[in-house]
Amino acid sequence: MITHECKLGKHDYKPGHGSFISFRNKGFEMVFSLPASAWFDPTSDGPLGADGKDWNKVGGVSFINPFKPWTWRKNSNSAMIAWRPNKTFGLFDVCAYTNDEKGRHDTSSAILVGAGVGIGATVNVARKSVKYYLHGKEHDAKISRALITTSVGPWFGGNRRSPVTHTINTIFKMK
Repeated sequence: MITHECKLGKHDYKPGHGSFISFRNKGFEMVFSLPASAWFDPTSDGPLGADGKDWNKVGGVSFINPFKPWTWRKNSNSAMIAWRPNKTFGLFDVCAYTNDEKGRHDTSSAILVGAGVGIGATVNVARKSVKYYLHGKEHDAKISRALITTSVGPWFGGNRRSPVTHTINTIFKMK
């Protein structure tokens, strides 16, 4: 597994999954774990207040249409796996996370996982849909697959930066 570090006050993890473009646009496979160091208080009393419930991205793929500049952002037209700390120390909520071309998102029901537990995800993308297999659960969403794909993540936040320096561990492979 590759260890990715996000420093206090940052969004990006180092190293990322790369920003290369690809014509491999059928989805991705990933195994990842979230160490206890990634946990923080997600309640309104925590360091991010109400934003503590925002989804952080483990990674995924984004589909780029060269004729639609709004799809060039990494939070547009993408299929990803996301996480956030649960209220219980050392536990995390994990979900399938899909952005449409305008950046609106759809999530699966969250699964609860413990710190250090290996989580597997297979994500298959068809022309207008995406099917997630996440830790024994399935989720379907709509997406507009394009010819050009780029890997995404990991990324901390919504709009807030990480309140703690922490790591996540991944194995990521585009299909």
